[in-house]
Amino acid sequence: MSGSSLDTLRSYRSGSTLVPLNDSESRSNLTKGDKSGSHNSLLDLDIDVTANLPRALTDLTDQRQRAATAGAAFRSPKSSGYLVPGARLAPPPGSRAAGISSQHSPETVRTSTPNLPEDDPPPPLPGKMKTAAVSHPSALPSPINSPGQSGADVAYPIAIAFSEVVNTMFKDLDPNQCLVKVTGDMMISFPTSVVQRLASHTSSTLPALSLEIVHANELEHVVPNSHLLKIESQENNAIVLKFSMESLVTYLKRLVSQSPSSSYHNADILKYQVKNSGTSAVPLTLCSHWNCVPTGTTLTVDYAYNSNALVGGQPLTGVAFIAPISGGVQSMTSKPDAVWSAEQSRVLWKLNEIRPPAGSGSLQAQFKLSSGPGTPSSVAAQFACEGTTLSGINIPVISAGYRLSLLKKTFKSGKYTAEQR
Repeated sequence: MSGSSLDTLRSYRSGSTLVPLNDSESRSNLTKGDKSGSHNSLLDLDIDVTANLPRALTDLTDQRQRAATAGAAFRSPKSSGYLVPGARLAPPPGSRAAGISSQHSPETVRTSTPNLPEDDPPPPLPGKMKTAAVSHPSALPSPINSPGQSGADVAYPIAIAFSEVVNTMFKDLDPNQCLVKVTGDMMISFPTSVVQRLASHTSSTLPALSLEIVHANELEHVVPNSHLLKIESQENNAIVLKFSMESLVTYLKRLVSQSPSSSYHNADILKYQVKNSGTSAVPLTLCSHWNCVPTGTTLTVDYAYNSNALVGGQPLTGVAFIAPISGGVQSMTSKPDAVWSAEQSRVLWKLNEIRPPAGSGSLQAQFKLSSGPGTPSSVAAQFACEGTTLSGINIPVISAGYRLSLLKKTFKSGKYTAEQR
């Protein structure tokens, strides 16, 4: 983004608490693992999001390069829900960021490119984010000038992912008494062909890249990767990030040299924490009831989907509930059916998904014991959600010269337990 363009963005006044990192500790903090143990307070629930979340965006597109003409481009998919490389997005009327492209849809945007052949299939939407860049020969094609388009008008495709982890501990029998901590990670991805194009620029012609994060009023402890970017301004519930282009290109070139067959190369650029808002940020309430006698144990687990945390109604998928049972289990009866692991002495319920309006239920199991009574323990829940975040943040604005080909939002459970003391 040029200096004149940046002047039109909001200047820094106030907002989320910033925790700057020096160069030596920034990358360490972006990669440290989860070392948390038992948790008696919210501060103990310090599970690093980069250890719980996938480390890379992969399979952003498997679009084949068209070799017939030098003016090949992408075809926009006809179905909704795709974010793919398309025409540059124009800023909305009255946009405060001159020279900045804007997107209006908070979750997905469909773009179009005129005069494209109908037989060119759209790129597939990636299913998962993995820990390393994908290595396959089909790379995202470089931006190519269409007829009448100058080199300065080329928009380079980039992809961004927000990934969050929610850690929750419900206390005793009251689902409203809980400790909550939501952490997040922001990642950016560049196709190899785009890295090569950027590397061909001189420092004076290298297009500047800035991003604006909106609905950022719920964020705190925002930590940018100081090796690659800085927070330029923070005001009115928005954060503007400005990249150091020479540092970014140098870093991406090093990734290309280390993995020359990879189609995409990723960088962690931001870590943050969501302000604690209690049960309103909990996607699934959880409560356990134990009855332990010498001859057996009865366990009931009540759960409920929280529409206040997920206003879009996205389903929780891959749902599982796990509880260890002590006292020497001889037999088990459960409703719905559960799996008993004698080796791990625990019971496991698996649900395909939980969604509104039928988003609540109960799990029940009775255990016959040989050496009872057993003791109550923690009941853990696991789940994931695609297409949204608990923080509600979004990126509607990026610099001219770039286009957002994919914006991926996910969150998942970290340490998510119900305790009965």
